Amino acid sequence: MNQEFRIDFPATGQQYFLNCWSVSGLESCVTVRTGESRFAFDIGHATRSSINCDRVFITHGHVDHCGALAKHVSQRDMRAMTPATYYCPLDIQQTLKEHMPELCRHGGEEKSLLPQYQNLTGHEIGALVAAGTEVHEEALGAGYRLHGDTTFDCFLDPANADILQARILIIQPPISTIGSRRRSKKKRGHTRLMDIARKSGIHIRNSEIPSTTTCHGAHARKRKTFGMQSSSFSRGKDNLCISESYAGQCEDNDDPACSQSCKDESRSGGKCGPFRSTKVCYCDGCPGATVVTRRPSTTPSGSTMNPLLEQVLQRSAAQSKPKFSFNAISAEDCVALNTDNCQVMTEEQYSNNCAPRQPLHTNCSSSAGEFETNYFLLKVGSLRASRGMYFQIHGKRRFTKQMFDPVADILVSLTISEFPQFSVTLFASASIKLTTLQQLNFWRCQGIVIQRDDFLPFPSLRYLSFGGGSTIASIEENAFDSLLYLRHITFEGFETSSELSSGLRSHLNLLHCSVEYKWLRNWLQQRSYLISPKKSEEVFDIGGLVNRKLTKADIFIPVDCASSKLIADNKDGPFSSLMNF
Repeated sequence: MNQEFRIDFPATGQQYFLNCWSVSGLESCVTVRTGESRFAFDIGHATRSSINCDRVFITHGHVDHCGALAKHVSQRDMRAMTPATYYCPLDIQQTLKEHMPELCRHGGEEKSLLPQYQNLTGHEIGALVAAGTEVHEEALGAGYRLHGDTTFDCFLDPANADILQARILIIQPPISTIGSRRRSKKKRGHTRLMDIARKSGIHIRNSEIPSTTTCHGAHARKRKTFGMQSSSFSRGKDNLCISESYAGQCEDNDDPACSQSCKDESRSGGKCGPFRSTKVCYCDGCPGATVVTRRPSTTPSGSTMNPLLEQVLQRSAAQSKPKFSFNAISAEDCVALNTDNCQVMTEEQYSNNCAPRQPLHTNCSSSAGEFETNYFLLKVGSLRASRGMYFQIHGKRRFTKQMFDPVADILVSLTISEFPQFSVTLFASASIKLTTLQQLNFWRCQGIVIQRDDFLPFPSLRYLSFGGGSTIASIEENAFDSLLYLRHITFEGFETSSELSSGLRSHLNLLHCSVEYKWLRNWLQQRSYLISPKKSEEVFDIGGLVNRKLTKADIFIPVDCASSKLIADNKDGPFSSLMNF
């Protein structure tokens, strides 16, 4: 089962996103994302979201809770991501180290100075430490807690009082025993969901959540909690009264186990009903349900503008724009920027690159190593030229925060070129933030992987392009939702006169025709403005850089899914023959 939750703390404005994966007795993994922090509890399965986590906390040594550690390590290494830190209980530390040296260290604890030493200088504290004096105290962080295979009694044990200080408490009742009776559950050493509800005053409510995996399961809306700050849970717009305690797929409409599950939850009813591609047990009555109303459209009466485009334009108009003063750059300073493999572009179209009122067009070839690239960008940033910057970087390499920080306030357009199997996660995993970036291009990049929230490092992005024969291997559903200002996407920018390669055919089949990517076609159907022709400067005009004019042939290849050659005879046809435009 794969479930996703959003937890809101209105008082502080904080949001937490949880992804919970569990196959009873086989695989467990819970990931938490808040702001730029991502971490995982248990790694019985290396989920997509867990690969992005640079901290992994192992609750205990059962294989369904730590069996995918090796895969997690290898996946991060394969994607050129920084090594993660793994925390585990002391009793399994040695075993894990024997199998995977240097993998795991005991963690979950933070250290703070003892009160009597908090006013000392660093030199004084260093002298005490050198003399063997213990100056720290262990302080268990009160932010998050996850308990694995244990009973509800753990909450009542005074020795575990720190559990109740958690801001967020994650509980893992194994799926196969959710519908089990109280006795058998306790005998197996598991917590029963309804025990928690009854003993803590938690109200259990079900509703649908969009997910990449068909699933259903528990969702709690807290009223009274274990002394934690009041919060609200959001899981979509519908109020589906699915039984929390019924296990498995519901086949028979008069299934007595379904009726009993509803009674266990103090609800009436108990009938099987459809939920996506499966059947679940429905109960009557969902007390405490929230009524959601649609926000009225702001489109003027009679207007033909797409209301979604109107919202984007309104947000763009309200967004504060970075200001560029175009400070002078001497010819000597301009030439001095160049290194062996990185330079200010000198082709004819960029001959006046350092002239007044001109943006900076820069490039690092695939021969430029990490040190040279960092040094070049540091020199560009040190100029304080206050000009928009275009940067093209070639070849497979490691991306770091140190690399992009010097130019983060002027980088308007970025092109990633000739980077095979590129994962957009590389930016978020390195904590790179490019708040000024308007345009992100991929050029001759095969097998691009895009996961949900991968575009969070680019909060102002308006133009996204996959050109030069770039191909997409996968896009996670809702991956574009964080792009609030997005005005344009180029999906295919390559010639179709010659025979398509296997990679390009796979790309076209996947996005334009496959059932798996029907969500993308539906999404584009509602946002046809994203793949429509554009005038120059229509999408962005900032720091001296503008988008070029785009015709339909520059944006996508019309595909006929019923044709063996894929490419539609009508060059003005729709994105896909399965769509209405």
